[in-house]
Amino acid sequence: MKQATIILLAVLFASVQTALPPALGLSMARIDLVLCIVLWLGLTAPVIEGALLALWCGYVTDLYAGGPPMLFGFLSVLTFVLARLFAAQLAGEGWTFSAAIAFAASAVQGTLAFALLWLFRSVELGTAALWAIPTTAGLTALCAPPCFAALGLVERVFERVDTGELK
Repeated sequence: MKQATIILLAVLFASVQTALPPALGLSMARIDLVLCIVLWLGLTAPVIEGALLALWCGYVTDLYAGGPPMLFGFLSVLTFVLARLFAAQLAGEGWTFSAAIAFAASAVQGTLAFALLWLFRSVELGTAALWAIPTTAGLTALCAPPCFAALGLVERVFERVDTGELK
């Protein structure tokens, strides 16, 4: 049930991150709320469960982004793996921690997406797409603390309480 809730949150976050930037007057930059889910999974979820959920999150982002198929699926799993690898070194809590890690991950993911699109796409991306990366990273960092708090709430709701009794 927790996994289904996370996928539903990914759909909700993808809807918001698609609709909000045009409403704010942003043309190239976006707010990567689904990346916050992937980061949270990388820091808290078991490996197989987290990797599969990260793939789902990337797939949902791909559906809403309208770009090349599985670009964000690949990048989400890569982000999950990197967050998982550095989870021990990145041990921290609080709003500042979640904002800092979201900024860094968004900048890296945006740069990788730009590089992959530049390599494999025949269309010119232009420098506007490159300059949107820091704006996207900043907006994602601003939204990361509430996203991490919402995901922590989901974790607590589905947490199993061990009473020590046989059932």
